[in-house]
Amino acid sequence: DRIHVIRGTSPMSMGDVEGTGNLAIVLVAKIATTERSHVDRPDSHDLSEYRLFAIDAVTGDDLPNFPMIFNGGTTLSSATALPQPLLVDLHEDQSHWLDTIHGFSEEDLNTIRSINREAAKQRSSSSHGGNGRGLHIVQPLESTLHIIEGSTSCAQAIDVGDHVPSMVQADDVHGTGGLDLVVTTEKGEILTLESEVVQYHPLNVWNAGVTRTPGSNNAQAHGYS
Repeated sequence: DRIHVIRGTSPMSMGDVEGTGNLAIVLVAKIATTERSHVDRPDSHDLSEYRLFAIDAVTGDDLPNFPMIFNGGTTLSSATALPQPLLVDLHEDQSHWLDTIHGFSEEDLNTIRSINREAAKQRSSSSHGGNGRGLHIVQPLESTLHIIEGSTSCAQAIDVGDHVPSMVQADDVHGTGGLDLVVTTEKGEILTLESEVVQYHPLNVWNAGVTRTPGSNNAQAHGYS
């Protein structure tokens, strides 16, 4: 009788993942399997998978298409924290955030959810970042960056060739007016992934500035949210 065991989790991030004006909590967990009688014997655990959760902060329900499951690879170290998910809007068109600020009626919310459902069915996009609304989740798992449009769960993966031990940062690193993703690896390399169409906005960054220091009011939440 084999059971699942949580071997590590990430810090949580909060943001309007679906673009509906509602906060969601996002975190990733490392899951192992073992015999029920071996729960207290970590050396007998087998790495199974990673699970990425997006949870409605009001109801506690999973968002549509979550949790997402990713291959767990072969490495099973001691229970440690995983990199925190980055929440960032990588859509070329971000004008819908103005609607969020003004507030939604129930009819508006139903329309947005319909847009997101149709975008999820298409699985192909005519615009940068996808056809849904809301935020993207950028989650490093071992040497792979998973970039997921939260409202549709459409995803792409980038293998950077080395283990990524920490959260990805987002800012206009090169001063071009665009948004860059900053990735650090276990060997000490610093990589930047640049976008020519995602415009920089001070509420759509995630860096080590004063607003992100431990204990600040905005240490865990995306700026638009």
